[in-house]
Amino acid sequence: MKCYQIAAFLSRRRTQPKTPEEDDDGCEDYWVNVSARAGELWLRIGIVSMMDGDVEKEMEPLRKEGAIIVKECEGLGGSLQAVAAVLTACLSREFLVSK
Repeated sequence: MKCYQIAAFLSRRRTQPKTPEEDDDGCEDYWVNVSARAGELWLRIGIVSMMDGDVEKEMEPLRKEGAIIVKECEGLGGSLQAVAAVLTACLSREFLVSK
């Protein structure tokens, strides 16, 4: 989890953009940032699924965060669009939706 968090942190822009053209997404490497955040989310979903207790309650914050990450993944196409589809299935409340 730390590796995903560090990758997401390091891929953020560390300086203010000098021109409006540079101010596109706020990240130094947007693809790396989104994929690292998606990987961390996926790991957290796996950890919650192995927990005893109210899994549904633990999944609620992940669903909110996941909706943002899924939307960003879908916008990047290719591999991350596939990741978005799997994350959507993992975050689904209904078995039939995920199936």
